[in-house]
Amino acid sequence: MSKSITKMIPAVLMALGTALTSCQWNVGTIDVYLAYNAVPEKNPLKNVDKLKMRIEGPDMMPREKEFAISSKAGSIGNIPPGKDRILSVEGIDRSGRIRSRGVSTPFEVEEGRKEIYLFFSNKGEFSPPPSVSGSGWKANYTTEMRNYKNIKGRAFSAVQALPNGLLLITGGADPAVLDFLSPLGANSVIPTAELFDPTSGAFVSSVKRGECDEQGQALCMQEPRVFHTAGYVNDLERILVIGGEPITSPYSEIFDPVDFIFTPGPAPNIPRSRHVAGKLPGKGGSLVIAGGRNEVNQVLDSIEIFDSNEQSFVGGPPLGVARRGSRSVSTGNGVVVTGGFGDDGDATPTRQVDLIRANGDGSVSVDTYSDCLRKPRAWHTAVVVEDKDEKQVIFICGGISGNGEPDNTCECLDPETMKSEMAPENVKLFYARWGHTATVLPDQKVLVAGGFSTSTGSAVLQNAVLLDPVGGEYNLGVLPMNAARAGHSAALLTNGMVVLVGGVGQGGQPSTPDYEIYNP
Repeated sequence: MSKSITKMIPAVLMALGTALTSCQWNVGTIDVYLAYNAVPEKNPLKNVDKLKMRIEGPDMMPREKEFAISSKAGSIGNIPPGKDRILSVEGIDRSGRIRSRGVSTPFEVEEGRKEIYLFFSNKGEFSPPPSVSGSGWKANYTTEMRNYKNIKGRAFSAVQALPNGLLLITGGADPAVLDFLSPLGANSVIPTAELFDPTSGAFVSSVKRGECDEQGQALCMQEPRVFHTAGYVNDLERILVIGGEPITSPYSEIFDPVDFIFTPGPAPNIPRSRHVAGKLPGKGGSLVIAGGRNEVNQVLDSIEIFDSNEQSFVGGPPLGVARRGSRSVSTGNGVVVTGGFGDDGDATPTRQVDLIRANGDGSVSVDTYSDCLRKPRAWHTAVVVEDKDEKQVIFICGGISGNGEPDNTCECLDPETMKSEMAPENVKLFYARWGHTATVLPDQKVLVAGGFSTSTGSAVLQNAVLLDPVGGEYNLGVLPMNAARAGHSAALLTNGMVVLVGGVGQGGQPSTPDYEIYNP
């Protein structure tokens, strides 16, 4: 990434002509700066003739203004105080086409002034992190992950969106020493977390809980973790981080999204890593964990459910087969577990699918569907999309297939009938891949990004594929990424964009830059 420092280009906003009442003093003013990358081929202002700004909220009339690009500091005033305000910026070329944009997450406007750095990038592209200078930016944001000891980057971390729109990124392993077959030790696993802010398009540097870090700059977890899971427990107020390697105690921890601290959590009955997790409908939205492997490297068929009332894990019936490297999704019927390797190492993945469901009497059952998938898969992706009739479809792509090599096909699994059909011929990944990510966009298209292109992980892909599995358009093309990534994390942000974080790059080195953002 270019080291050039991008000028802070302010967005000059003007209040629109609505008359103010006698409470004119009780208004807010926002000073807005666009945060973007100034590399010529990535600069979102390169072909823009004017900027269109809009601010809206549930209890206010939307306000918008078009203006020429200016280098002067700008602001928007006379904004009624209130929550869930959203600021958007569109870059428009001379033909009237929208070429670039930025969208904030919902924020609160109060009386007085508020400063916002708004991430701004080209539509339909992956953008590297913004390059921004200025005291306000440096005091609150950074475009680089805070390294732990000599570890740069992170691979196979877990992500979870917070109620305030921030993204929590936990744990991960040193990409340079990642071993897919053997359990990982503490020296190569990361005990820190990051908070990513979609509005600024950067990590939040102002949150510091540095007990595990010599410089006191990092947000510290209770334990280092990789190949773990993270999900909300029943009350939707806390995130439970479960399992991972190395298998140590406390074996779960709880993140408070208000105070930004991790505290020890309850221990599962069986310590595990490389498992799956999902919300179990019909049982108060309980979090269920399934499969994986234990501290002596045995592959597990057991499941456990977190009981928020008792603040403990309770056991359930076993899966149809022991597995790890599988994937899970939550549907209206239950948690669906697909594929994975069995207890024979990384030799042959399974075609089996298990449905973990809650019964009317409060018990939990597991329905097994042997040879359900059209292809055996492990380290694949599985996401839930909805067709035009709002019917759920599980869209499954790639992974290690039955011949031990990466696969380039996709299939659609009906969670009602548990029947799977291969996706049309023109819905393919172009390149066979595993260790990739799949993210469902708001329009139900699926962004499949990165991954390893060889079974050994010796080659990493630097492209993404945009697919439309239910809309009829099918394959929408290959998109170049800014870095090769596999074993990275991906998440849909509250502003509709997708962030890719970390991962293994070419030659086993960390992916650089640390993250990139796709702007649909």
